[in-house]
Amino acid sequence: MPAGRLTTRSLLACAVFGAASAPFVWAAIALNTALAAVAPWLAYPTPAPFMAGALVSAMLIRKPGAALLAGIATVIVGLGLMSLLTTAFVELAALLFRPLLRIGDAPLFGRRVLLFSLAAGALSGVGLSSGIFMISAVREALPWELLLAGSVAKIAICAGWGLVSFFIAKALYNVGVNPQGLRPAADSRTP
Repeated sequence: MPAGRLTTRSLLACAVFGAASAPFVWAAIALNTALAAVAPWLAYPTPAPFMAGALVSAMLIRKPGAALLAGIATVIVGLGLMSLLTTAFVELAALLFRPLLRIGDAPLFGRRVLLFSLAAGALSGVGLSSGIFMISAVREALPWELLLAGSVAKIAICAGWGLVSFFIAKALYNVGVNPQGLRPAADSRTP
């Protein structure tokens, strides 16, 4: 099978992981109203883990486009367009940090993949934090210091969601969810 090709099983897994993230989009929409009243610099949009499906897809499938396909499923089911932007940043991270996801002599879910999940989560936070700059009324009403603090907080929170996604992907793999047929090296089994 060619290296960049997704199997039918992988495509379905992307759809399932993406659809599983949709409730986080709905929660983010609901929380956004409350957060806008209390801490508007953290709102627009709320840093919810709606990119988790894309992160899990990137770690379990490890093929170009897997994160973006999961993001499209999240948008279709969750009706949150901002989730597509954040998953585009996850896909960008998967392309930029592809060596961290390479299967070789390292464990399938070792330090390299943990580093990828943190970097991809943080990069999705960059996409998420750009949302407040798209709303001119909020951008003009808040001081730049608060906007910057909100952006830094969103990036840190999304890096945390990347860590959570790492543990979800690892747990799914350990219970037998392996949509791309990943195989660890002979001497590096996942505990």
